[in-house]
Amino acid sequence: MKLNTAPLMWDLDAQGNVAPQVTPNASVQPVTFNLSGLDGRTEDLWNYIQAIWVHVQFTANNSTSGTAVNHDSLFNVVDSFNAYSPVLGDHLAQKSNQGAAVGLIDQVVAAGWDQPVPYSQGISTAAGNQARGVYYRLPMALDCYGRPQDTGPWAPLYEKGKVVVNISPSGTVFGANATLAASAVTVTAAFEILPFGTAQIFAPGKFVRYEFNTSGVQLKVLSFGNGDGMLGVNPGARLAMLMWLSSNNHLGGVGTPDVWTRISLPWRHQRVINNADMLMAAFLASTARARVVGNATAGVADDSEGFPYTQAAPIGASVLASSALFFPIIWPGKNTNLTAAQKQVGDLQIDAGFSANPNGTHVFRTLEHYSWQPAMVAKQMGLMGYDTVKYTAQPKTSDNVDPRKIKDSQLWGLPLRIVERAKATAPLV
Repeated sequence: MKLNTAPLMWDLDAQGNVAPQVTPNASVQPVTFNLSGLDGRTEDLWNYIQAIWVHVQFTANNSTSGTAVNHDSLFNVVDSFNAYSPVLGDHLAQKSNQGAAVGLIDQVVAAGWDQPVPYSQGISTAAGNQARGVYYRLPMALDCYGRPQDTGPWAPLYEKGKVVVNISPSGTVFGANATLAASAVTVTAAFEILPFGTAQIFAPGKFVRYEFNTSGVQLKVLSFGNGDGMLGVNPGARLAMLMWLSSNNHLGGVGTPDVWTRISLPWRHQRVINNADMLMAAFLASTARARVVGNATAGVADDSEGFPYTQAAPIGASVLASSALFFPIIWPGKNTNLTAAQKQVGDLQIDAGFSANPNGTHVFRTLEHYSWQPAMVAKQMGLMGYDTVKYTAQPKTSDNVDPRKIKDSQLWGLPLRIVERAKATAPLV
């Protein structure tokens, strides 16, 4: 069950500065928030991180009047993010957390298929410099699940870690003639914290980027479930989401989704479907389409198309339109369970068909959930003050059903409840 309560917000600071600034130049400019003093408890409750909020205020330069750029093209003001913990490793790996992917996909999925905040004004038609701002919610708790708090780590696991926001180089193109100006960029960040009473080891998971270069129709997600820099996880993962990213809005893909005509996934028992648009239609039917507010020129309501399409273009006759941000292959529904995702490991083959074969690097984005190695479970328990002589951890099941009554395959990757060893029915350590 989702815990509906207002979170606690903790400012992050860069060497004591809660609003650090950098000036973009020819290289990526990192803003590093070093983490310390992270409280594990609020009175008798445990503090779990639900998200990292980042607000980036910058200056865009429109070199020519008459061309506007919508807000959904501004997320690449951040090149990439990294969230590192000495205990967990790269919880959010830099190579997988590009600003555009976080802003356009991750935070929408994690908010239960909705935009976490309204879109603000884009770049207007006026020539010259324009001050703009973008919010990102780097998700750890995932509101597409019935128990989103299960994927949020205990806050002190990040002690002596860092959150890095890499600002893109000056001249980075937002669209048309609009670029990132070489003027001061202000970055603020905060942890969203949810205190609750259960001592638990969170269910590890993350969004991951994969690339595969080919001009053919046999596509692969290589080495799926490798952890993407996360420490202490077993090989393989539950595959909750698999998207083929488009080239729209700086997502980095090789083309647009309208070229897809056919797909089959033998490992998922998805037979050949020769009407690929039906997959997009099913996606739209099972997920709430996120509304956007505001367009490039004024702060008015704009719900013309919205997610999963760009703001700039209508969808036309088919829902599998060139303006789509991605081609959905696998996705989590609303209020789903972790155990609904199929466990996979290794290379995943996708048999595709295109109206014209894209030639280049295909970019895939996944949401994957891992399981902890016993040594990592014991380590986290020790940090929380529980020794493994008196205490152990066992899968946290719905309504506290005895784990012995559930198949092992269904227990894989669940969060773990810390219990007295004498009372445990399915101890993992």
